[in-house]
Amino acid sequence: MDKVIYGPNIYTMGPGDRVVEAVGIENGKVRILGSKEEVLAKSGPETEEINPSSSSMFPGFIDAHLHFLDLGLYELFYLDLSSATSKEELLEKIEEEASKTESSRWILGCGWDESEWTDEQEIPTRGELDSVVPDKPVAIQRVDMHTFSVNRPGIEQLDVDPATKGARRKNGEFTGIFSEDASIKVKQAITLNEEDRVKALGESIKDAHCKGVTSVNQMVVDPGEFGRYLGAYQKLNGEGNLDVRTVIYFTENYLSQVVNLGLKTGFGDERLKIGGLKLFADGSIGSKTAWVKEPYKGEPNNRGMSIWDSDELGKLMRKADSNGIQLAIHTIGDRAIGQVVGLFEEIIDGEKDSSVRHRIEHCEMAREDQIEKMGELGLIASTQPNYIGKWGLPGSMYENRFSREKLAELNRFRTFKDKGVHLAFGSDGMPFDPLFGIHWAVNTPFDSQRLSPESAIRAYTRDAAFVGGMEKHVGSIEPGKYADFVLLDDDPIEEPKKIKDMDVEMTFMEGKLVHSTG
Repeated sequence: MDKVIYGPNIYTMGPGDRVVEAVGIENGKVRILGSKEEVLAKSGPETEEINPSSSSMFPGFIDAHLHFLDLGLYELFYLDLSSATSKEELLEKIEEEASKTESSRWILGCGWDESEWTDEQEIPTRGELDSVVPDKPVAIQRVDMHTFSVNRPGIEQLDVDPATKGARRKNGEFTGIFSEDASIKVKQAITLNEEDRVKALGESIKDAHCKGVTSVNQMVVDPGEFGRYLGAYQKLNGEGNLDVRTVIYFTENYLSQVVNLGLKTGFGDERLKIGGLKLFADGSIGSKTAWVKEPYKGEPNNRGMSIWDSDELGKLMRKADSNGIQLAIHTIGDRAIGQVVGLFEEIIDGEKDSSVRHRIEHCEMAREDQIEKMGELGLIASTQPNYIGKWGLPGSMYENRFSREKLAELNRFRTFKDKGVHLAFGSDGMPFDPLFGIHWAVNTPFDSQRLSPESAIRAYTRDAAFVGGMEKHVGSIEPGKYADFVLLDDDPIEEPKKIKDMDVEMTFMEGKLVHSTG
């Protein structure tokens, strides 16, 4: 064997949730599990023995829903506005950045969340941005990635039809707030070049290793994004530097091309595979565009927006399903979930055990009857537990958008499990931190959401592997699977109240140490 790791509690997350003392690695894969004595007995004179001070070890985390390459773009090319505690502070940060930026270049910002501000909790408008930067193009993206605020010089560079969904206007003029379809037009205008994307992907991979993440599902938003992003992934993969296993999803404008080429979900190699078709059924709660039955608090006429007519959406879904292509549909509001689950019921039509594993992304506002139907249809709930810690506690954004009573009705992870729905966790990058998400799935104050530490970690490992069709190779520590591991400084099974404060000490990819704090 090449390596033997022993010392921490090794949670295999395989059948029976076996816990072992040691694991032996050969040619990048797990060869043997057992006691320290059993595994060391199979080692040779050249076997490297690793005895870390870590308390626990798990399969590498798998983020089932992430805009992965974007993390690097934001890190390298955007002004981080997440620390702004008020609109005034946000505008000050933008003004300061503008003073250091040449006039022809876009000033880009990201990560702001007006629901957490101490002053006016309203999305910045064109006029407010103009007041601090009147002569350079500015575009700042809300934390949920569903809304941009753009100043007048920026708007002048956009090609947005006033009738585009989400292009807000007042007295015939754009307000500078662009959501959903209109936000995609903004993103297309500020797209960076291939060299920048490759550089950003490398940055994202470093960040992933620091978080113990060894596999991701890369979701795309912009209709041109799939081709551009796939090129960056292929370049690193061809060079042997794609050190995060990636399942990449495409948008509807590529569906016919994918079908005509005869490609299906799973095409690729064990570092880079085609996932499926990513569609949007509605918007987000933060941007007040999730399609909901009851209106948003204080806005009796606002029930969010539906992105697709049911007939059009159904045609896309049938085309993907009939051609062996997985569907991953962004669906947040209860009305949107009703639309999508109803269409799946028509399409699946008794084919629950189909090899195509269809998934619904987010499912934040799923009602119990909708969850039950998802279980009957064999649909996957691809969810984000970090939303609870960020927006789902008393006094936070969900309460601001709806009511305190509504908090327990959102993100019902426990209910999904109880109803037999396959549950997988991802972060959506808000924030990108599996331990933060696992912590809040375990420590949420609401019974309908609360999971055991073991169940929460499975949703970020073995169950997430299933969603991306990777379960034969990763997701658990078993002989024959890749030696992708994360080692922590504490034990989340034994200390569940401390999970979000734990640190990743080591990350292994195919037995190779790719991150260490030592």
